[in-house]
Amino acid sequence: MKSVLAVLFAALAFACSPPADPPWKVFDGGDSFTVEAPGAPKTEEIRENAPPLGVITGRQHQWETPSNRFYMAMFMNFPVEVARAGDMTKAMAAMADGIAKRTKGSITSEKPVVVLGLPGLEYEIKMGVQKGSLRIRTVESHGVVYLIAAGWPEGRKSYKDEERFFDSFKLK
Repeated sequence: MKSVLAVLFAALAFACSPPADPPWKVFDGGDSFTVEAPGAPKTEEIRENAPPLGVITGRQHQWETPSNRFYMAMFMNFPVEVARAGDMTKAMAAMADGIAKRTKGSITSEKPVVVLGLPGLEYEIKMGVQKGSLRIRTVESHGVVYLIAAGWPEGRKSYKDEERFFDSFKLK
């Protein structure tokens, strides 16, 4: 009888455990960066008319895991005139504001960061729609803004996998 109960408890524990996330690997989509992430991403081309900045182009890669973690890495090319104007910090801040609005959330922290020797900004957003948090790091190099993000469900702090994702970001 004890062995039957042990098997039943083991089966119940297995059935209630979250599905395993795909193995992590270095992703190189032919863009100007690499990043380590779980599995293969969904990729989308970006072309957005963003007055007064002009047309912004780029590519976005998204990973969503069975354990409800979300990762995103993207780059956006800004018009030469915008990059020449010098202060891409405003463009990076506008990106975070736009994400906060799209998720019906609010920015809960904001700080300057240096990533790979380049100036950047890091934000944390409490999302209203998806009921979770999103950490965003942006960095600019020669008129290209790189954005990496990790999201997690409400009620928990960032996992070590989010740190792994952020720390693995490299420019080529």
